[in-house]
Amino acid sequence: MLRSRKPLNPLLLAALLFGVHTSVAKAEICHTIGATQFVDAIHYCASSVLRPSRKWSYGPDRLAAQDGDGRTAWCEGVSGHGIGQSVTVRIDGGFPYRRIWIGNGYGKSRKSYSQNARPRKVRITSDLGVDTTIELIDQDEAVPYFLPEPWANRWLKLEILSVYPGSKYRDTCLDYLAPDLEYEEQLLQEQQLQATQPVEQPAAAVETPQPVVTPEPPSTKPVEAPKDDPFGELGFPDDSDLDLN
Repeated sequence: MLRSRKPLNPLLLAALLFGVHTSVAKAEICHTIGATQFVDAIHYCASSVLRPSRKWSYGPDRLAAQDGDGRTAWCEGVSGHGIGQSVTVRIDGGFPYRRIWIGNGYGKSRKSYSQNARPRKVRITSDLGVDTTIELIDQDEAVPYFLPEPWANRWLKLEILSVYPGSKYRDTCLDYLAPDLEYEEQLLQEQQLQATQPVEQPAAAVETPQPVVTPEPPSTKPVEAPKDDPFGELGFPDDSDLDLN
C-alpha cells in the first residue's frame, strides 16, 4: 500500500526554487562614558571599526578623547571609503543642544592625516527631528557646527556621504565628535544674568524754565504829535477856519 506524501510547505518550496538569502545585521560597536558634569552617561556607537594594529586601535571610544592626543581616531572598517558608515552619540540625562564639535581625519601626524580619507559630506539626524547635510572642513583641528532647529537631545547620528580621498589608504577616519553642552551652559548663564539686571527706565525730559515776563503798565505821558504834523498840537482845524474860496 502506497502512502500519500504530504504537500510541501509553500515557503519551503519558494526557498528551494529561488533561494533565500538571509543576513544578520551586524551589531554596532559601542563605548560608554560614565557621568560627567552635564550628563548621566554618554554612549558612542559605530557601525564598523577598522581592525586594530599592534599599537593602535580605532574604536568609537577614540572619538571621545579630549586629552589633546590627536593620534586617536575612529576609522570605519568596511571595504572602500566607508560610504554609509555611521557613528551615533547617545546621551542619558542630558538636555537639548544646538552645536556639535567635529574633528576630521586621523591627526596622528600630517602624513597620517593626508594618507587616510576624511569625511567630506555627512548626514546628521537626531531624535528631535534634525535631518541635514553638512560639508566638513578638511582640517585636523576640531570645528564647531551649528544644528538647525529643533536641534538634538537623546541621540545624534553622523553618516558618511562622501570623503576627501587619502593619498595612500581608503580607510575613512574621524578624530573627534561631541555635543557642545558647555555652549548651552554658557547661554543659560547669560540669560540668567540678563534676567537679574534691573531694567533701565528712560530718563525724563528736563524742562527748561521759561523767564517770567511782567507786562509794563500803560504809559501816562501825552502822545506827542509827529514833528512833520502840519497842525502841531492844535489838531485838525474846523471847517470854519479854512478859507475854501
